[in-house]
Amino acid sequence: MTNFIRTAWLALKEVLARWTYRKRIWTTDVEDLPETLDPRALYLIGLPNPWSVALLCPCGCSETIHLSLLSGDSPSWTLRLEGRFKLPTISPSIWRTKGCRAHFVLRQGEIVWFKSSIEYPE
Repeated sequence: MTNFIRTAWLALKEVLARWTYRKRIWTTDVEDLPETLDPRALYLIGLPNPWSVALLCPCGCSETIHLSLLSGDSPSWTLRLEGRFKLPTISPSIWRTKGCRAHFVLRQGEIVWFKSSIEYPE
């Protein structure tokens, strides 16, 4: 009975965390990128050690952003899964040089925009 209560409590805490951090981006492990992407997902490509990540551009332009995690690639990014809920942090910043020209960082699952002449959604 104690295991059941503990399992139920952990499941409830996970649901509450997802509600609390509902505007943040969460990670999803995949072997291949799905055809339709969730705007609140950062797809970790390659199991068990991801070599790439992908996400929809948060500006709303619907373009897919692919980032290499391989240290030998140029450019490449680093991924840290932080905190109890393993919220993703990517460094350095992500800057689209074509299209919408979005420039942002992903810190603990939250999009932080760099100031520019372009207005981005909250």
